[in-house]
Amino acid sequence: MWPGRSSSTRSMWRSRILLGFDWGWICHPHVVKEGAAEAAPFFSRGDNDRLWSRGSMERQVSGTLINVAAHPHNGADTYLKLITAAHALNRAVRVHGDRYAWMSHLWTNKARNGKVSMTGNIATFTQIDMDGAWIDMQTRAAADAKRIDNVKRVVAGIQPNYHEFRFYFEPQIHLIAVETNDGVRSFSPRMAEKFFSELLSANGITDEFGDIEVNFVPDKESLNRIISSKFLRKISIHFSRPNADSLDDIERKVMESMNEMGARTSTVTYSAVRGATLSLTPDVKNLARVARRNGYVEGNVAGEPLSTRDHPIERRLVFDDNAQDQASAFDGLARGLIESESDSLGE
Repeated sequence: MWPGRSSSTRSMWRSRILLGFDWGWICHPHVVKEGAAEAAPFFSRGDNDRLWSRGSMERQVSGTLINVAAHPHNGADTYLKLITAAHALNRAVRVHGDRYAWMSHLWTNKARNGKVSMTGNIATFTQIDMDGAWIDMQTRAAADAKRIDNVKRVVAGIQPNYHEFRFYFEPQIHLIAVETNDGVRSFSPRMAEKFFSELLSANGITDEFGDIEVNFVPDKESLNRIISSKFLRKISIHFSRPNADSLDDIERKVMESMNEMGARTSTVTYSAVRGATLSLTPDVKNLARVARRNGYVEGNVAGEPLSTRDHPIERRLVFDDNAQDQASAFDGLARGLIESESDSLGE
């Protein structure tokens, strides 16, 4: 699925993460074309994945889900073209402070049954303001301009603190599973959401595909705490347009209703009368389930404000690195996450 190093290489180099700090540098730009999986080198983790101790070691991988909705679209083919176009932008997105993310690799995979999926890497790094002020720590004064120019020439085209995270995309159900933690560094669900949201809202994307809705998928339990509570005083259901080809009738009805009104977003709020609580109907609960993946839900339960925006899905898999490598562990985790969301109204 992902090209990687041989097992002999992994076993020869194993456990530098135990030492803690490791700087990786990424050469930017470096683009691997779609379909070039076998020929493409897999630059991963700032080379931390070389560095493990001999023998068996328990490792972990975590992942989240990002929901993507294009309007209008022509099924899975639109989403394949969408992610391919996003990769072709070769654009880095600021996800937090001076930390940036960039889709460094993308591969299209076709299974024997004809099912198409995409895999790729999101490189994160620190982007230095090369035009800012520099200090010479030996003289404790502003650095000499000539010395600064020399530094700029040396580091041109590369970025420090490089690390990569995998993603797995099934265009048929427009869900992207993103690696959020590999036991070394993390890439939070909110960072993943911001990365894809900003990348897919670039002019080059919207001109061809229209507005793209992007949001992380909240944990089901965060919604159930709201809609199943006997002490619910208020609920606000915030929609963004779901996909027209959804298998769920309720999502399809919401989409058709919003299209008729020309609406991109919608909010429905119910508040209990004084001294009482809400008893939600099955239809309202189903609307809230639609909004969990296509928007968010807020509630007031016994005076406590709750929101699905505070609880993105994040699942962790612990595995033995002697029996499984990081790539295959994430692949299994990603498929499991997506399968768990294949029936969005089945909670």
